Amino acid sequence: MCTLLTQNISLMCHTQVLQLGGNQIGDAGLTTLAKAVESGALASCQRLYLDGNRISGDGLKALAQACASGALAQLMSLRVDDEEHPALKAACQARGIELD
Repeated sequence: MCTLLTQNISLMCHTQVLQLGGNQIGDAGLTTLAKAVESGALASCQRLYLDGNRISGDGLKALAQACASGALAQLMSLRVDDEEHPALKAACQARGIELD
């Protein structure tokens, strides 16, 4: 799943909602996804759902860094299992992204 997603993520430049919940992406998959979005993937994404993916601190930290860098510029809503992760919470608050 992660390999297929990361190989094709650049084709999703107009995607506004991406539902990846329950795919067991894990930290490695989310870290790879975060690198892709830092490179401009998902620039139009407004809602990103990542709950139910066995993501812990390392993956959430990578996503927080991507958000803080200005990636996912259109993101308004993010769903993860641990919305209290300090770095992710701070990055989302700074950008006005709703964590749910």
